[in-house]
Amino acid sequence: MVALLTAALAGALALAQSAAPQADPAAAPKAPDCQRLLLTGGGPGVTQLCQAQEAMQRAEAAAGNAGERRKQLTSAAAEFERAAGSLRDIQLRIYAVETLARLFDDTHLNEPREVEQALRLLIPLMPGSSSPLRRIATLQEAQGMIDDAENTLLTARQQVPDDVEVYRALSQFYTRRAAQVSEQAGANRHGPPAQPDIEPAAQISEPVTPNADSVQQTSEPDADGFYSVGGNIPPPAPTTRTVPAVRSPEADAAGVTGVVILEIRVDETGAVSGARIVRSIPMLDEAAMATVKQWRYAPTLIEGRAVPVKLTVAVNFPPPK
Repeated sequence: MVALLTAALAGALALAQSAAPQADPAAAPKAPDCQRLLLTGGGPGVTQLCQAQEAMQRAEAAAGNAGERRKQLTSAAAEFERAAGSLRDIQLRIYAVETLARLFDDTHLNEPREVEQALRLLIPLMPGSSSPLRRIATLQEAQGMIDDAENTLLTARQQVPDDVEVYRALSQFYTRRAAQVSEQAGANRHGPPAQPDIEPAAQISEPVTPNADSVQQTSEPDADGFYSVGGNIPPPAPTTRTVPAVRSPEADAAGVTGVVILEIRVDETGAVSGARIVRSIPMLDEAAMATVKQWRYAPTLIEGRAVPVKLTVAVNFPPPK
């Protein structure tokens, strides 16, 4: 079942990448005819909506006076928020919330958190559309909130699985992340000394030879009782060598490859009891952690006694064949 789901998501992402581009702008909503709405009654919230429209017009008239413009924009935002809570007509509510989001954007009041809150109000008003969540993800990514943006897009995929725009947005997001990771990796190659050469295998259970400066050569355990491999502490012999390192569907679709370096802790029985990332590739880290936790080693013996050890290992994600 997992394999089928993985294949389905990868296929959907590929479809999103190859499909013809579809415009998904946050187009400016058409302003309602307040005169007609007020004459015909219009229902609850119409008065606030029309007052908000008037405040917007006053803000436009005060374009040359920054203080007055901000005052009128703030007043309009308050009126639109009240109207959105009172209106019963769905289209009018959508207009009120869309306009509220625009009032808080970077060309008006420049309050991104308020933009996000307004966009979240759109979610129940637009069932079957991923647009509000995708716009929130774009906002979060622009603020450097990369993990939040990814989680928002994944939530959109779960909530609206039939919307191809979600898969297109995910594909574009991971393409940008892959480019950033590759750029960082290139910068690292010109910075600190390179890591030791590693065989191009699907995974590597042999320890990476530590630098003398980076690992203390000692037979004394650390505060948690783990001995560092090196010096008179031999590396444990692996007993499993074929556990596959599997990329996530998103990383696979984005074509992310490379080597993740980890420090692992092997207990007295030879099981991996913990791991931490030493050299990261964000889109591959989780898969690397899951891989090493399945590795097994022969117990490390010191004077005939099994002891826990820590060592540095590498997990390689080569390009697909």
